[in-house]
Amino acid sequence: MKNLLIITFIAAFAIYSKAQDSIVIYFAFDSYQLDAISLEKLKSVSTNQIESIYGYTDKHGNETYNKLLAQRRIDAVVNQLQIQENNKVAEFPIGEEILYSKTDKANRKVVLQFRNNVPSSNSPKEIRNKESIDSQIKTAKTGDKITLKALNFQPGLDVLLPEAVPTMNELLAVLKKNKNLMIEIQGHICCASEDFGDLSTARAKAVYNFLINNGVSSDRLSYRGFGVSQPIFTIPEKNAEEQISNRRVEIKVISN
Repeated sequence: MKNLLIITFIAAFAIYSKAQDSIVIYFAFDSYQLDAISLEKLKSVSTNQIESIYGYTDKHGNETYNKLLAQRRIDAVVNQLQIQENNKVAEFPIGEEILYSKTDKANRKVVLQFRNNVPSSNSPKEIRNKESIDSQIKTAKTGDKITLKALNFQPGLDVLLPEAVPTMNELLAVLKKNKNLMIEIQGHICCASEDFGDLSTARAKAVYNFLINNGVSSDRLSYRGFGVSQPIFTIPEKNAEEQISNRRVEIKVISN
């Protein structure tokens, strides 16, 4: 019966994986051993597909230990797939730096990002606003909006990339410093006629979850997705710069 369930799962995954740009492998508590479902899931992955691998943990244990555990989880996947060094797969052991869920089990994972869906390295990069979030908050009035720069997600997903960590930590520090600050997190997407999977809400919620999981009271936060209803530039955008401007997360000051 167990084998039948695994076969059924893999068959469904094989169909689904054609439409996605990454897969997720989950681990047991304090473990970097691949279970039967993970091993079967990895059989459908070609090493030539993979651009990067991200390792995550729950918050049990200290930061140093969890970085090591995240790397061991990455290594387990790399060894299973027999990925060679010359394949140029980037590895990012995030550990507990980004927590996506209050449920520990959901944070114990490795995410494999596929190569053919990653934006071209020639695409313009977001430029961080020279003014810090803290300085913008100091002059912000109720209803003002602040765009969170360099807040990048995996393409088509609500999974934050490693370069988003400084922005997330900066926002977290601002909220902990300003106890009266209340915000609404607003998500926007680009490059589509509508937000079919409600990705804008999922990305706003990812920021919300990060803040909640790191000690900010839910009473001070809310989140909302606007899809493509509030573009800065008309859709379809003319170039990558306009796409970046439309694909954003903003915080709206509710009380300061």
